[in-house]
Amino acid sequence: LSFNYRRNEIKIKKIKHQIEHMEADDEFALMELEVDLDECLFNKKEYQIQALDRVREMFSDIAEVEKEGSLEGRRQTIVLTGK
Repeated sequence: LSFNYRRNEIKIKKIKHQIEHMEADDEFALMELEVDLDECLFNKKEYQIQALDRVREMFSDIAEVEKEGSLEGRRQTIVLTGK
């Protein structure tokens, strides 16, 4: 996820750079770049949502194990496997 997020950030910067430095008379190319930028911004939000879901899931797993009272000795397992 982090690699895709970082690649997407690079794409966003490239597209913004292209938009800033393109010829004013190329309306269709500008429209295509705007669509590409919108897509990248949408993907960025999706990656952020996925990351939050993963964090929530990890906290839920930790809370479940803690509730069972068997957290000691499993701390390393929880961190490495998420369970």
